[in-house]
Amino acid sequence: MTLEVKKRIEDIENGVVPMGYKKVGKKIIPENWECYKLDDLYIERNERGNDSLQILTVSIHTGVSDGELEEEDLGKKVKRSEDKSVYKHVYSGDVVFNMMRAWQGAIGVVTNEGMVSPAYISAIPNEKIYGSSLTCVEIKSQKKP
Repeated sequence: MTLEVKKRIEDIENGVVPMGYKKVGKKIIPENWECYKLDDLYIERNERGNDSLQILTVSIHTGVSDGELEEEDLGKKVKRSEDKSVYKHVYSGDVVFNMMRAWQGAIGVVTNEGMVSPAYISAIPNEKIYGSSLTCVEIKSQKKP
């Protein structure tokens, strides 16, 4: 790390906004970045599931699962509904989050079509994500190195 980068990090940690950056709320970001709220980028999807789809889960550690987990792998007692039509159908690229645990990181991007709990929010990327030069969205995907 160069001395210049170390100085910039120190300035940011001390609340000083370096040249080429701006303060947005409590964060300091590059001045050429645009900020959006989640509902500026996504439209809520509320499509019902069916028996042919696997049930996906959302974890604060790994995001959205690739496939259906066995009950013993869920880590807690989960009661699944026999009526699959109450679940929400999700598609690859959708963002899914647990409203009650999103602040802890229970959010992720779907990689395989499936369905999720009706308690989750699922959202479709809009034209600001597809068809634009948007390069950075702070939503974690499923796998971490």
